This record gives sequence, structure tokens and C-alpha cells, in this order.
Amino acid sequence: MGSKTVILYVVMKLTKLNIKEINRLKSLFPSEISVTVWKSEDNGLVCEIKTFPGVFTQGENLFELVQMINDALYVYFDIPEKFIPYMPQYNPSVKMAHDFGGFPLPENKKFNLKLLNREASFV
Repeated sequence: MGSKTVILYVVMKLTKLNIKEINRLKSLFPSEISVTVWKSEDNGLVCEIKTFPGVFTQGENLFELVQMINDALYVYFDIPEKFIPYMPQYNPSVKMAHDFGGFPLPENKKFNLKLLNREASFV
């Protein structure tokens, strides 16, 4: 049996200063981002986050790629780990996820996508 890594975020007690910082960090995230996705040499997916030039990431499938896009932006904005559960997450629309359910992508073809900001609402 394979093992799975489970990441558990514990919601911390927030001070007024924490809430102020969380709101400041959340304001850095635009309402949507543009990305270009293509098939990698090993049949995974590579992504350039066009909204933030020079930011690239990759994943084995669309689900993992979206997770990696969010992680790349948390690193880009230097979000402290304790505040990540309060940050927005970008996700494709249901229609887009359905339309791209046919991954892997054809060879030598790139797709431009817009991912929407799903606001974290713990605060």
C-alpha cells in the first residue's frame, strides 16, 4: 500500500494584528489570474502564471497543477505558513475543469486559462 501525505492546518486563535495582516496579504491576490498550460516531456503539465511574469510551476494532472499554482503564489507573495489557510485559492470554473477532463494535453499545444480567486472566508 502506498502512503499519502496529509497536510492539516490548525485554525489558530487570531489577534487583531493577525487579522489586519491576513487582510493585507489577501489584498495582494487579484480576482483572477491568467495561466498558460502545456504538456511536459514526462506527460505532466507545466504552467506559466502570466499574471506574474517569471512564475512557473508543474503538476502531474490538472488537480495537482492547480494546487501547485496556489502554492507558487503563496511563495511569490511570501505568505507565512500560519496564514495560508486564510488565503484565497485559485480554481478553474466547473465548466473549465470539465472541459479539461481530457488531459493529458495533445503534443505541442498550449492552452490559456483564467483561474478564479476563491476567497477564504475564515476571517
